[in-house]
Amino acid sequence: MARSRKVLLLNRGESLVDIIDWQTAICLLVKGNAHAPFGYNDYYRIPVSQQSAERMKEEGNFDVEIEEVDGVTRGYFLLPTAIVLVEYVHIPYKTAAVNKKNVLKRDRFKCGYCGKDLTDSTGSVDHIIPRSKWDEFKKKGIAKGKHSNTWKNVVASCKTCNCLKDDRTPQEAGMKLQIQPFVPSKDYLVLHGMDLSTFETWSRWICFDDLK
Repeated sequence: MARSRKVLLLNRGESLVDIIDWQTAICLLVKGNAHAPFGYNDYYRIPVSQQSAERMKEEGNFDVEIEEVDGVTRGYFLLPTAIVLVEYVHIPYKTAAVNKKNVLKRDRFKCGYCGKDLTDSTGSVDHIIPRSKWDEFKKKGIAKGKHSNTWKNVVASCKTCNCLKDDRTPQEAGMKLQIQPFVPSKDYLVLHGMDLSTFETWSRWICFDDLK
């Protein structure tokens, strides 16, 4: 199966920054803002004109291949599947925002109650302890935190289950929560949804077991 041309973008210290498209990666390389990781040799072969390939080969700044097949000469730009920024970019550490997009990603686009597959349009966010009852549960020592919009108190939900549960806890509504809410790492959210089995060379920077 052909993998999508996604590129792992790493900071100067080789910590994960983001997943970017191949066009953006080429721009960073061409402008001299990024380079291939040391000793890394996993590439995409991006078709370019023979003239462009020959020029890049003469300049020696980029890895290219030129081959002749059935009398036709083709050029390829060898784009690393991971690149490192030349200059360090400061990224303040903070917990990922609790919003619909991130909650759906964390819960793998599955309803936490019925298990139904969700999309951006059919999915919603349910507060396990309703916002209206947060202070009440907080006084009882059951709820912790200033407000109800915390990672461990939200779950992806289909709109039907959200309406059925209404302004009640799962116990009050007689509904069983099928997942255990957790605080996801930013790496988890960045990499969610990708077929990481096709990017084994990324294991140099990513612990795939932590993302299962």
